Amino acid sequence: MAYGADKLVKFSTDGLGFASFVVAYSISDNVWKKLTPEIQKAMTDAADALIPAACQQVQKSDDEGQEVDGAQGVKFETLTSDSKAQFRT
Repeated sequence: MAYGADKLVKFSTDGLGFASFVVAYSISDNVWKKLTPEIQKAMTDAADALIPAACQQVQKSDDEGQEVDGAQGVKFETLTSDSKAQFRT
């Protein structure tokens, strides 16, 4: 449904992603080194806990979008294992 593509698409593949996004939260090495080991660990632990939850939320959003698209008449084609291998190559 991103970019309004849901208004244009009549067919879609299922089981193979063609896009993704990256969110990066950064801190300079100079600032990082000024943090105490406890704060560094807390930040690293928080990131480790957040990443799986963020991935699950993205998957949930994708699944919901597919449901909406299907309800609007988009036809989904599940790719065969051979086709998936060709795309990966």
